[in-house]
Amino acid sequence: MPDRWELAQSIGFVHYWWLQDYEEAAAWFTRASEFENAPVWMAPLAAVTLAEGGSRESSRLLWREIAQGVDEEWFRNEAARRLRQLDAMDHIDGLTGAVAAFEQETGRAPSGWEDMWRAGYLPGVPVDPTGIPYHLESGVVRLGEGSPLGPLPTGPAQLP
Repeated sequence: MPDRWELAQSIGFVHYWWLQDYEEAAAWFTRASEFENAPVWMAPLAAVTLAEGGSRESSRLLWREIAQGVDEEWFRNEAARRLRQLDAMDHIDGLTGAVAAFEQETGRAPSGWEDMWRAGYLPGVPVDPTGIPYHLESGVVRLGEGSPLGPLPTGPAQLP
């Protein structure tokens, strides 16, 4: 049944859920998206899978292709939102590294962003790509309340 996108999608889900091989899952989702009768959401599924698996640059490439290659405004807007999410994930990683450096130097977690910029780790309060300040509590950086970028992509729960 070489004309069934559903089979490629099913193989992708096996790689995603059971093998947790996100790159291979994304490859199968991409393959499924190339079928003439495939639903329009198959390519975005591949991009999300790559982001969850830690391959942000590959995910960015797919989201950029989607943003440039679709006629539906909703998909273009979603691609733009997903690209901002990937940027926010990169920011959070960098900020988490700065928080860890602060903790190592001072022996304590910063009580807020003010501690970080006073110590010279940041020029001010960091904001996500939509302008909402990131939240810092007990040394953990996350999106601020009200950010339209949440929830950020994460990997699935480990299956037995």
